[in-house]
Amino acid sequence: MKLIDILRLAMRIFKTNRLRTLLTIMGVSIGIGAIFFLVSLGYGIQQLTINRIASSDALLTLDVSTGKSDIIKLDKKATESFKTIAGYSEMSPLLGVAAQAGSGESNLDTFVNGILPGYFRLSGMKVKYGKPLDVTDTAMAVITSHMATGLGIASPEQALGKKINLNFIVTEEKEGGDTVEKTIAGDTEFEIKGVIEDSENVQTYIPLSALDKLAIDQYQLVKVKAKDRLSINQLRDKIQDKGYVVASVSDTLDQLDKVFKVIQAILGGFGIVALLVASIGMFNTMTIALLERTREIGVMKALGVKNSDVWRLFLTESMVIGTGGGILGILFGWGGGEAVNALLNVLAGQLGGERVDIFSSPSWFIILVLGFSTIVGFSTGIYPARRAARINPLVALRYE
Repeated sequence: MKLIDILRLAMRIFKTNRLRTLLTIMGVSIGIGAIFFLVSLGYGIQQLTINRIASSDALLTLDVSTGKSDIIKLDKKATESFKTIAGYSEMSPLLGVAAQAGSGESNLDTFVNGILPGYFRLSGMKVKYGKPLDVTDTAMAVITSHMATGLGIASPEQALGKKINLNFIVTEEKEGGDTVEKTIAGDTEFEIKGVIEDSENVQTYIPLSALDKLAIDQYQLVKVKAKDRLSINQLRDKIQDKGYVVASVSDTLDQLDKVFKVIQAILGGFGIVALLVASIGMFNTMTIALLERTREIGVMKALGVKNSDVWRLFLTESMVIGTGGGILGILFGWGGGEAVNALLNVLAGQLGGERVDIFSSPSWFIILVLGFSTIVGFSTGIYPARRAARINPLVALRYE
């Protein structure tokens, strides 16, 4: 028999046993839909988390520090040496100093970070309100939303344009190893021109050149960006060879990927249980169909149909059920995820939050799920197909 003839005969199950076939497909679709829905949830949360902590620039950026070493220096001379390493693209140092911030009658302790304009981009940070730092404006500041709250400002938007006074606190080391804190005031008035959404840290960001008067030559951290993903490991190794401690967002992402793979496997496992139950139902359907069509199989064999053709016919019918259940299950899972996304975004809009998508289903995953459902249908149909192929036509013709 030709393949087209087998397909035509296999599709008859929707006419001869319509209700039973549709119920079987529905059972498979529930299992596939559960897998698709739950794994899409895990994948969506993974993408949401990664997008929140990393940008394309941040993934290529290394965080260089001295660690606990008191011998190695991370100063201008050291950072200049990074530029000679193969794979280097750009860098942005961070000079941190404690300070007391005052605005009106409110005062609080903060940590001031002197940075270059590219620091936010290399860190994956975004200024939500106002504008980022401008290297030509040494009197501007960007603060966190938590600091705005600490200064008694009602909302981040209202912080824009306000003045803050920063009194820097520098630790100096005297002879004998003793240290003393020295407060340096001077011309330290800054205008808030940007706010970062951060509800945990009290941080202030100002242009690096605004801290030149403090005469501090040791950076706390330097962001070093590689040219591409192929260069990042070579750049890391060369910097580590100089004795520096190197970390990157990609290290964190690798750990997150491992965690989310476990979560996706667990969520997918719940769906597989439902699919297993549906597979038993499919097996039962194919076995009953075999018993009901025993005489029909005998007639087909008497007319010259080969055992291999009967085997292929039953396998095709089983695969049609599996594939149909897979397509319907994908539609159910995708529709359920979109409905939940829409509901969450409506609630977020009413509460003043931002839009999020916690369900994500890449095209390769859709193809994988559809292929998996077809394989399940094929596997479930092997035993009934083999039994059908072995039926003796003489016995089958006498079967009532």
